[in-house]
Amino acid sequence: MTQIDVTEVMKLVVVMRHDLGMSKGKIASQACHAAVACALDAEKNCPEAFAKWEACGRRVVILRADSLGELEDVLKRAPGKGVFASLMVDAGLTQVAPMTPTCVGLGPDTDMAIDEVTEGLRLF
Repeated sequence: MTQIDVTEVMKLVVVMRHDLGMSKGKIASQACHAAVACALDAEKNCPEAFAKWEACGRRVVILRADSLGELEDVLKRAPGKGVFASLMVDAGLTQVAPMTPTCVGLGPDTDMAIDEVTEGLRLF
């Protein structure tokens, strides 16, 4: 069995919009969509990062964006830092209007790389 170097702690982060007034269940659902999208993409396109993230315990952190603008800023910063970002846009069947951006999934990547993208955001 191959040993995986886990000296760099890995995480997957979901940045969730707080201004939409979504219920706790809707927030959880959107966060899950983002986390699954990121994990599947990493497993397919960056298996080494995915394996490191798994070896580090599959850590997921949910952060808060207070507006669409804050969410868009995160989405714009991610590629410049080499961090995969996945925007979740809701179908609008329940609580928000169709095509409403609800959250962004980031990573999995190193703590340092993701922290550079999410600097200043608070825990949800």
